Amino acid sequence: MCEPASITALTTAVTSAATAAAPYISTATALASFAQTSQMASRQEKALQQSHNQQMNQVALQQQQINQQATEKMSERALEAQREASRLSVIAGESGTMGGSNDRVVNEAAFNASHDIATIEANRLNTQGQITAEAQGIAARTQSSLNSIKRPSLIGTGLQIAGGFVDAGTRRERNRAPTVHE
Repeated sequence: MCEPASITALTTAVTSAATAAAPYISTATALASFAQTSQMASRQEKALQQSHNQQMNQVALQQQQINQQATEKMSERALEAQREASRLSVIAGESGTMGGSNDRVVNEAAFNASHDIATIEANRLNTQGQITAEAQGIAARTQSSLNSIKRPSLIGTGLQIAGGFVDAGTRRERNRAPTVHE
């Protein structure tokens, strides 16, 4: 069996070693937590940026498609107006009614075509405005999500490490203080 004095000495040695190692364990834990939280924040940020880029690419594609469709519609309408003007001129020439009334009909057809083209352009601009607002919303939501990512604080980690050393020092002082036995 072990003598009580040996047990007390062993207990004191183990307690002293644990007290001495505590601030280093606390430091390692704080640094590991900092690194893990930093990695997690970086992964979240990267995922949000990828999502944002994909959404903005979709917005750009929509805008391109809208522009292309509007251009095609305006070209079709302008070509239709030319055909209509030609057809009206042929009809007027065949009927022998060249003059004021024919010019009025041709001018009205040209006006209608211009009005239709202007309407197509206005619709394109309105749709582009909606898509631009959508893109701004995507950017705002992404920024809000980026701002809400929990990032570790170097100051907090430093305070946590310092606290571990202060606690260890306090424990050492308590262990060194003579105890009063009754």
